[in-house]
Amino acid sequence: MTQPLEFTLRIVGAGIVLCSLLVVIDRTVRRASDSAFPRKLAHILCGLIILPLPAILGRAGIEVLGIAFIPGLLFSRHFNLLPTLHESEQSSFGEIAYPAGIVLLTGAGLSVQAWEYGICAMCFADPIAALVGRKYGRHQFKTLGAVKSLEGAGACALACWIAATFISGNPAFAFVTAGVAIGSSLVESLIGFGLDNLVLPLAAGLLFALLVR
Repeated sequence: MTQPLEFTLRIVGAGIVLCSLLVVIDRTVRRASDSAFPRKLAHILCGLIILPLPAILGRAGIEVLGIAFIPGLLFSRHFNLLPTLHESEQSSFGEIAYPAGIVLLTGAGLSVQAWEYGICAMCFADPIAALVGRKYGRHQFKTLGAVKSLEGAGACALACWIAATFISGNPAFAFVTAGVAIGSSLVESLIGFGLDNLVLPLAAGLLFALLVR
């Protein structure tokens, strides 16, 4: 099998897996009491699939896949093909910003560790912050295009700190990764309209690259 063909088949395969996952979530979690739960579940499960992709597709493959998903999700949104995943994003383009944020992060050429942390910040810490904030958020504040909470921001910072400490592989970096986590949480807390999905991966990856040596 020629390399271009193998490269293409890997991208198509990864795309099929991700699309199938989105369809399954949309069809099976429609009756969730929290309308944001299906979208956040998609964030997390897609993140688990995306994390190992550098070893399978390489940076170029991830960029191609991410760019392909942008018009695909716009098409799905226009024709309401995944209503459960799109309905909570009607006032924003958060689901479109998700693959766009991955493309930006991948194109930045950061280390694998910084890339992994950027993915974790968006795919895991961000949805955890949203779910905690919606259920336990008592101290709310308004940002550009969104209402956030201190409880959600704290959950985001904790999740980011765990991810950064684990990815760094060195417990001695605990204080440094705490700074990275707080910075990432601030980015997530201050940006609305779903644009945190666009900005957070790159901002978090850059923080990791700058502070964790």
